[in-house]
Formats: sequence, structure tokens, C-alpha cells
Amino acid sequence: VVGGECRQKFDGCMDSFCMLDNASGGRCMCSDKNAEYNMILEEIENLNVKTYQMATLGVERIEMGADAEGAIAIANAAANEIMASESVTDKTNKAVEEKRKSKSGSALAKMNLTSIWDDEDNDIFNIEQQQDDLASKDGDELYAAAAKLCVASIPECASDVNMLQMMYAQRIKSDCIAYENALKAQKSTASQNLQAAEQSLREAALDSYRSANKWDLGQCTIEFKKCMQTTAGCGEDFSGCVGISAAEAMSNRKGDLGTKVIKGSASQITISASTYDDLVAKAAYCQNITNSCTNVRDQVFDQFVLAIAPQLKTAELIAESNLRGNCLNSITTCISDHCRTSIDPKDTDSLNACLTDHQ
Repeated sequence: VVGGECRQKFDGCMDSFCMLDNASGGRCMCSDKNAEYNMILEEIENLNVKTYQMATLGVERIEMGADAEGAIAIANAAANEIMASESVTDKTNKAVEEKRKSKSGSALAKMNLTSIWDDEDNDIFNIEQQQDDLASKDGDELYAAAAKLCVASIPECASDVNMLQMMYAQRIKSDCIAYENALKAQKSTASQNLQAAEQSLREAALDSYRSANKWDLGQCTIEFKKCMQTTAGCGEDFSGCVGISAAEAMSNRKGDLGTKVIKGSASQITISASTYDDLVAKAAYCQNITNSCTNVRDQVFDQFVLAIAPQLKTAELIAESNLRGNCLNSITTCISDHCRTSIDPKDTDSLNACLTDHQ
């Protein structure tokens, strides 16, 4: 259709201007679609950023949360927060539409290449001016400016100009289609990665939720009781948590010691207020137990006290009895020592009388 030499000269000249940014979409940056493609690239980057944030920030927020009860809600909130950031899809459509409206026609359509040689005022070889013009152009405008220079440089091919232009334009179109397909593939991959990240986020939330609720109220109460008996120091019989009440009972038999009523479904047990306060204070040592039953954590302590109330009452009575017995033994020993040191042991009658009188 056209001479091989003319085509080689025109294509070589055009490539020197239009292939400089080939990595961004082909010859002359895919004509006026370059802005649209840049928006797609921005959207791909936005999807990648969301994926990274969801896989790091979102998962860390779940793992670091002290209260796993709302793990699912936290996951949804984290995903929604990331997804709520402004999408570039609307910006893409608006930018493309505004650009199309701002142009009444393509620069290619307006240009009449065959009139170049007829324009006596046109200094086509003003190099500095042409360089400045080309540096500020892209898309159709870059193509038009480059074509103007290239056509002027090959006057021997004037008869083939229109065909050369159309053939090169088809090469631009082919490059743009390939580039657009590549962008679509990248965007599809980025979207799939985001979906996978969101799924991982929800799986992390579910694992956290399950870990935080592996025990029901009964199991958690049992574990809490074990901790109070060992770590908190109450002892197997809870004697380690009733010492204060026993001492109060011995020193103030007629006073108001303060009580705490533990009510069951059909009965109630009264324990010393100081015993209850001691349990409350020592419960801090076992709060980590409730991290495995967060759904019922607020019920664990009350259920624990209700379950051990009979043991507490027994422990209080035993502790008071032991304290009283120790006190009596101490008094008896003191009297015996006094009488034996102040009376001749051989004087049995006097010694017995002393012990009897003091008792």
C-alpha cells in the first residue's frame, strides 16, 4: 500500500517521540485514554493498600484487643473502615467524562497533515520551540505534534502521509488494547487479593472469638475456683481467705462485724463482710481466667462465690474455733507455767489449788 522505505522512515520517526513512555501504555501513551489508565493504576494501588492494611492493621487490632467478645464486630468495623476510604472508580469516570466534554474533537481529527508544506509561516524546524511543545503534550496532542515533525522530515513521502498516519494510529490502538487488558488483569488480581485478605481477617476474628469463649460459665467457674485456691492463696478449704473474719469474731463477739448474704435459688448463707472483701481483693489474681470466657466473664465471680458459700461458712467456723482453741491453750499453758514457777512442785496440794483457782 505504501513504500517500505516511507513506512520505515515515518514509523522510526514517530517511535522516537511516542515510544519514550512505552512502559506506561504504548505509543504516545495510548492517546487520550492515558488519563483513564492512570486512574485505573491508582485504583489498583488503592486496592493493594487496602489489602495490606487489612492483612496487618486489621488482624493486629483483633489480636491485640483485650476484650475478644466483640471480635466479629471489630472485624466488620475494621473492614468497613478500610473499604470506606474513597474509591477512585468514581474519580476515573468523572475525569474521563470531563476530559471528553472539554474537547470538541480529537487533535488528530483537526490536523491536516497534507497542508504542512503549504504553510509558509510554519517554521517546522524551530527545534527549541518544538522541544518545548512536545514536552508539554501527551496523548493525541503528542501524536499530532510528533506527526507534524515527522511528516515534514520526509517530503518525499507526501503522497503516502494519510495512509502512514492511519497505519501508525492502528499500532497505537493495538498497544492500548494490550495495555488495557494488562491493567484489567492487574485490577482483577488486586481485587482477589483484597477478598482473600478480608477472608483472612474474618477467620482471625473467628479464631479470636473462639479462643476467648472456649469455656462456658460452668467450666470458667471451675477454673476460677482452682486459681483462687492456688494462685490467690485461699487454700483447698478456703481457710486462707477467712482469717480476718475469725480474728474479728474473737475480738468483738458483741459488736457489728458486718455480713454478706449469699442468696441461692431456695436458701441463703451469711458470711463475714471481711471474708467477701478478701475474696474480691484476691480475685484480681485470677482475672486472666475470664479471658477464655468473655461472653460470661461478668457472671463468673458471683457464680464462684455462690458455689463456695457453704465451704466459706464452714471455713469461718473452723477458723474461729481453731483460734479460740489456740487462745485457750495459750492461757492454760501460761497459768501452768506461772503456778509451777511460783510454787514448789513437791507441794502438790498448793500447786493443784493454784491451777484450779486460776482456771
